[in-house]
Parts: sequence; structure tokens; C-alpha cells
Amino acid sequence: MLYKLSSRLANRLLNHGVITAENIDIYVYGFQLLISFLFSTSLVLLIGAVLGKTAETLAFLAVYILLRSYSGGYHANSYAVCTVVTLSVYLIVILMSSYVNVNMTAYLSLFICGIILLALMAPVRHPNKKISPKDAVKYKIISLCIYSVFCGIGIYMMSKNIKLGNAVFYTLCADIINLFPSCSNAIKNKIIKENKNG
Repeated sequence: MLYKLSSRLANRLLNHGVITAENIDIYVYGFQLLISFLFSTSLVLLIGAVLGKTAETLAFLAVYILLRSYSGGYHANSYAVCTVVTLSVYLIVILMSSYVNVNMTAYLSLFICGIILLALMAPVRHPNKKISPKDAVKYKIISLCIYSVFCGIGIYMMSKNIKLGNAVFYTLCADIINLFPSCSNAIKNKIIKENKNG
């Protein structure tokens, strides 16, 4: 269904002379990403409104989307699985932030661990998103800056006893955990490629 809708939108642009036939596959893929993103985000916002967790939901979306845009991370094999994973991560973050309070030691530990892991792993490469070595350095620096800013905001909130700091903490944890599956896949693919060439 997602592919059909994306194809219709791309064909409409083609029929109006906005794009060329050579680029239609790129636009179909782009529309699939956009529709999937809008659907997942709308679902998260709807659930947040129903649960009365609008502020936590907005914090989750800001941290999760901004950091992942530059650091990369786990990518599901289908858009349906992607939506399920996003919703699952969101619900875990909301549940944890509602019932498990974070202290300053935990925040500072997360900050140090996150900085090290992002410095080593980010940005995680994906076959559909080619990154040049120059852009990889830029994305790493931006990832580290975004992460540091959100950690700083979370630590400030904790120092002022603002509960929203919990949501920021658990979302940052989710973003860091998201690096591992993609990174292990990238290492496996590299080993397979080296074995074929060797």
C-alpha cells in the first residue's frame, strides 16, 4: 500500500513534468520514507495525547529524530517493522520516564558513555544512505554536539527537579542503544566483503 501510494505521487509529478522518468525510483523511495515518517510521528503524537504525555512525547521526538538524523542507527527491513520498533521504543521511554527516576550520577555516566560510543561509532553507515568521508566527520561532530546539548538540558532539568529530564535521559539511552545493531551489521558486511576479496 505504501509503495502504491508513493508510486502514484511520483507518477503525478512525472505527468506534470516536475521530474524525469530517470528519477522516478528516487522519488518513490523518498515518498515512502516521508509517508512512513509522518505516519509513525503522528501515531506517537496521538498516543502521547491519549496518555496525557504531550511534553514527554515532544521531548522524545526532538531528541530521537535530531540525534538519529546524524548518528544513524538501527534500520528495519520494512516500513511496518520500523513503525512497530519506533512505537515500542517510544512506549518504553514513556514507561521508564514515568516510573523510574534518574539521578545525577546516571546522567553523568550516560553522558560519558554516550560521548565515547558516538565518537567511535557515529555515523553508522546504511546502504541506502551513502556518506562521504568528509560528511562522516561532519556528522560525527554534529552528533556529538546534539548529544551534549540534550545531555546538558537533561542535567539542568534534573538539577531543578523537572520530571521531563527523565524522558530526555531514556530517549538518549534509546538513541545510543540504536547504534549497536547497525554497527554490528556493518562490521559483518565488511568481514564478508574482505573474505570475498581475500
